[in-house]
Amino acid sequence: MGSNSKRAKEYHEDRISALPDVIRCHILSFMPTRDAVKTSVLSHRWKNAWLSVPNLDLSVCSSQGWSAGFVDRVLFFRGLTNIHKFRLECTRFKNCFSRIDLWINIAIRRNVVELDLDLSDCGRDSDLHVELPSSIFVCKTFRILKLKLGANFIAIAPTSNCFPSLKYLHVTLDRPRLLRWIEKLFA
Repeated sequence: MGSNSKRAKEYHEDRISALPDVIRCHILSFMPTRDAVKTSVLSHRWKNAWLSVPNLDLSVCSSQGWSAGFVDRVLFFRGLTNIHKFRLECTRFKNCFSRIDLWINIAIRRNVVELDLDLSDCGRDSDLHVELPSSIFVCKTFRILKLKLGANFIAIAPTSNCFPSLKYLHVTLDRPRLLRWIEKLFA
């Protein structure tokens, strides 16, 4: 009888919580931020684990009801912690368009190395044109920049010193007219 209870105890053992914090943080870094935050309810040890994750993968999506307020709270609670990778997908115009500048600039102030923006559906049904923040073009910490932009975005890049540390650039454009600003960047 003693061996059965011992096996039952072993079966229910939480091995992930027993891992060192750095390994748990590494595991969480592969998850979308929304899921990483959800792990905070698992136990006291998990409560703030997501705050140390170097990669943020955030979505503001109208079809799933995810709000821009969630992105605001994640960035606020992380404080001054550096961000290695910042991925932002915005598919809802009304709730996030005005905050995109702020979120990008927060990531830049947190020494982001990889910025991945998918803004291709953001504002698709609007006549409003929005300029990408100029800080994108002069950020000294970028090594990787991925931009997926819709027709509503314009970019006015500085005439020199663009992307001082960039090693990889991937741009997907929704409209051919956006090709002009890419040509200006590398002229």
